[in-house]
Amino acid sequence: MSGGKRLTAYRIVTTANSAKLVEDTERRLDAFTRAHDLQPDFRRPGRLLVTDTYGVYAVDTASMTRSTLHERRYVKSYVRHSSGEQMWTGAVENGNVFGTKYVHFNVSGVARAREGAIIYKARLDTTAYA
Repeated sequence: MSGGKRLTAYRIVTTANSAKLVEDTERRLDAFTRAHDLQPDFRRPGRLLVTDTYGVYAVDTASMTRSTLHERRYVKSYVRHSSGEQMWTGAVENGNVFGTKYVHFNVSGVARAREGAIIYKARLDTTAYA
């Protein structure tokens, strides 16, 4: 996905001399408006989390179906830890289009702020994704 409307699966095609990514045109999903972020769901492997201008969505990678998780606008990044904690960043209407000074945590209800910052994306750093 490249900031557009399409999520596409790719296959690795190998020969004795090379390996390349080939688009799997049977596994395509045109269901987004100006997508911002794509993250794995660390709580539910086999599912991707996508944000766009109008909400946060879960995509089942086996069926390539989308379900709406949140309808909050301008979410720039969203990820769910294996514990269930959800972390997101976003912009607000009539504010800076890239973000705010906050990183939000949904389960604990905490919002961390960095004065003077404009936070666009937040990530989990883990090797535990299967």
